[in-house]
Amino acid sequence: MYSIVMPSQIDRKSAGDDALPQKPQLSPGNRYYICRLLQQPLSYESPELLKFTARLTEDNCSNLNAHLLNLYPDLTELATVILKLENLVYFYQSVNAQILIYPEYAELLQRFKQEIFRLLGFPGILDS
Repeated sequence: MYSIVMPSQIDRKSAGDDALPQKPQLSPGNRYYICRLLQQPLSYESPELLKFTARLTEDNCSNLNAHLLNLYPDLTELATVILKLENLVYFYQSVNAQILIYPEYAELLQRFKQEIFRLLGFPGILDS
């Protein structure tokens, strides 16, 4: 279901064992969904977030993985963060699909969104 490549999974070259581990990346679907979340209007948007969102919009969110690699240069930590983001997006979508039936889930959606922003390097954006 997920397209995460863990650092322990090594792309072996046919010539030998000197291959480097592949960098973990968000799946294209989750990368797109995160970009959609970032483009939603917020009550408060920091200048850094606005610049970041503008850059993502320019290149159709293709540099989101590069941004995560800059934030988390350790591949193990990056893989952990990507797994968290993938799970958060899944939970967000699941809860969001039920928001009309259960309006009390709005706070839960906000917490998921807060955690996504925090993992992307924008803590406190949605804090009240």
